Amino acid sequence: MHAQKFSTDTVSISIWDVVQGVIVTAMFVWLAMVISGFFQRKLERSGALNPSMRVLTSKIIRIVMVAIAIGFGVRAVGVDLRAFAVFSGALGIGVGLGLQRTVGNLVAGFTMLADRSIKPGDVIEITTGDGPTFGEVRTLGARYVSVKTRAGTETLIPNEILISNPVTNWSFSDRFVRRDLMIGVAYETDVEAAQALCIAAARKAPRVLQEPEPACLIKGFGDSSVDFQLRFWITDPEAGVANVESDVYLEVWKSFRDNNIEIPFPQRDLHIRSGLPVLPS
Repeated sequence: MHAQKFSTDTVSISIWDVVQGVIVTAMFVWLAMVISGFFQRKLERSGALNPSMRVLTSKIIRIVMVAIAIGFGVRAVGVDLRAFAVFSGALGIGVGLGLQRTVGNLVAGFTMLADRSIKPGDVIEITTGDGPTFGEVRTLGARYVSVKTRAGTETLIPNEILISNPVTNWSFSDRFVRRDLMIGVAYETDVEAAQALCIAAARKAPRVLQEPEPACLIKGFGDSSVDFQLRFWITDPEAGVANVESDVYLEVWKSFRDNNIEIPFPQRDLHIRSGLPVLPS
């Protein structure tokens, strides 16, 4: 086994060297993963860093530890690291031809962590090829971001998409999110009383904030109704928005029913023109 070698002008490697190198490097990499995992758990419990900086720091530590482990593993079997310079050109060609998307996602991931535009726990909304995706950011991977949707599924969005497309981050600077509901009442209704009932109904929903307080605005005069826009605020969008809107609609319905306020059906004025006289056959 020792006699079977691969030799060039600068490199002489036997099969036994390759086997030793794989075993020793695997052991060093395993040790590096254990050590980086220890630091990651320490960082996750640290309150001195924000979530994005904890993730970024742990990833940098892991990459550095693995790189050092590979270097030690190769050196431990007596291989000069300068011998691998011959592969740098091939690696550059590989990145240029087939790995540009992977490298782009990796760089985009580090960019998002560095500028803290998206971090674990954020609630984001992004339009992808399958339509709008809304959910809570669970993990920031080297290649993708895992978004937990209200349907219980996890959408894996490549980092490059988040960098190159507009993203609505509902919790970027604060967690206050305003929701707007459209409500119509009949023209015979006491408009001011209906507005007060809408505001009181919104306040009854458990997740609606009392401050900033709800507001009800007249948005226009429709074909069949006076149109209101009921505005209210929440701070937990990760718990869903459709359910809190449903709760507010239900409270408005109860208030209107108890106070005999009509939500009108569409109304149309029908004008019938007299027809032409029918000629005898």
